[in-house]
Amino acid sequence: MGYIRWSDLALAIGFILGCIVSIYLIILIKNVNESIRIFKNVFQTNKDNINDTLQTLPVISKNLVEISSTARNELKAVESTIQSINDTTEMAAAAAQTIKIDIVEKAKSIIELVDLVRRVFFKEKEAADNSK
Repeated sequence: MGYIRWSDLALAIGFILGCIVSIYLIILIKNVNESIRIFKNVFQTNKDNINDTLQTLPVISKNLVEISSTARNELKAVESTIQSINDTTEMAAAAAQTIKIDIVEKAKSIIELVDLVRRVFFKEKEAADNSK
């Protein structure tokens, strides 16, 4: 009757695990190789476009700087215009308050005076008409 030693069992398990890891490594290397091949084909196909893009990149970045500078200046102009509109609105509100106080209150006083005169004269006339 043959006995299996623990060391022989460990060696067999190690060999099986080594084979499995080797198979996975071979599959991994094959997939990486295919990915590199695909990347190389894409790079070769678009080589001219990539070169053109890399050559125009400094121009694009310069244009972006100019655009952001122009936008900043325009934003400052818009901000000052909004502040001017705000000041004008405040002045219009103050003028409306002045009109209310000066003109409307004076007109109200004149209307009250006219009403008082009307009551005095028409009351005397009504009293004279009623006594007849």
